[in-house]
Amino acid sequence: MGRVASASELIEATKLFSEPHFLLTPAGEVLAANPAARRAFALEPRAPELTLHDLVAEPPGRVEYFLRGAARSSALMPGRLNFRLPDDAEQQMSCLGGLLRPAAGGQSAILLVKVRREKSIPGFMRLNERIGRLTRALHERRVAQQALQAHSARLVELTGHLEVQKQEAQAASRAKSNFLAAMSHELRTPLNAILGYTELLQLGVEGAVSDGQRVQLDRIRETTTHLVSIINEILDHARYEAKEVETNLEGVEIVDLAETAADMIEPAASAKRLQLVRVLPEGPVIVRTDSVKVRQILLNLLSNAVKFTHSGTIRLTVEKEDDSVSISVADTGIGIEPDDLERVFQPFWQARENGDGTGLGLAVTNSLAAKLGGSIEVRSERGEGTTFTVYLRDSAP
Repeated sequence: MGRVASASELIEATKLFSEPHFLLTPAGEVLAANPAARRAFALEPRAPELTLHDLVAEPPGRVEYFLRGAARSSALMPGRLNFRLPDDAEQQMSCLGGLLRPAAGGQSAILLVKVRREKSIPGFMRLNERIGRLTRALHERRVAQQALQAHSARLVELTGHLEVQKQEAQAASRAKSNFLAAMSHELRTPLNAILGYTELLQLGVEGAVSDGQRVQLDRIRETTTHLVSIINEILDHARYEAKEVETNLEGVEIVDLAETAADMIEPAASAKRLQLVRVLPEGPVIVRTDSVKVRQILLNLLSNAVKFTHSGTIRLTVEKEDDSVSISVADTGIGIEPDDLERVFQPFWQARENGDGTGLGLAVTNSLAAKLGGSIEVRSERGEGTTFTVYLRDSAP
């Protein structure tokens, strides 16, 4: 514990203050007054013993109340007292009192009283309030910084976990795509052989074929062709997921391409007694794009429309815009539920009424449009039909 300052040392220290300061005993006896206090109250250097009661014009109880409060406060406690001035006038002044030295080692306690003009105290109080606010703000800021650091550390940790999970998911996706591609190749080879032998039998290479046998061979060919188309969809999806598809850009006449796709789908539409309407521009519409991929987009959308339309019309529309072409396929089929519209392009998603196929046709179509720098939109109303619109931009340099 440090040495307790003596009374003479404290008296010497108050001489440095520019404002009136008094050193008092807890009973209010004046031990010392600095030069500023002696000038303010016209006190002689060797003035007789004084008390705080002699300096103020206040009831004894009020003075004692101030002294008791000062003796209990290690900080300067503000107060107001009517002080007697040298010209016998009285003026209420603000004063700050606090315990400067507690009683210790046989020495008595000493109070410090600082006298200030009334106008100085509000500024002092405002400063104290401002310091208090700043202190609280700094504390809150430290707490917030600590919380932010904790959250940042947690975020870094979670980011690391997510990166690991992302890499694992990508590796699993690549493994799946490689597996699908390998299986598709392995299955497509024997199926193509079955198709070849079926055609040879239908041609009578091994002898005459009866009408009953021809019907059975037709069923084998149709079923095998359907399986090959499913495998092709799986293979295409795997290739797009693995980003192994390249584009061959060239000048493509979109109207001729649309006519060709419609001609290929028309037999299936006619078999269901559906009317296939073509709304095409009269002149050529040439766009720099990939003809193979655009043809696949058209065939996927048209075959999808035939599958889900039981009666009515399928409309194929081509429109030329400034630097792009829109291709729409609209049907009068069963339509799509509003809740399912956002899922139609997800891989392996299928409408509730359809258990046939892989659910990859629209996913592949969406990937094809994106690969060509375009997009695809869908509008549908349950029971009223569906419209798919593909927007292809001209990729001419």
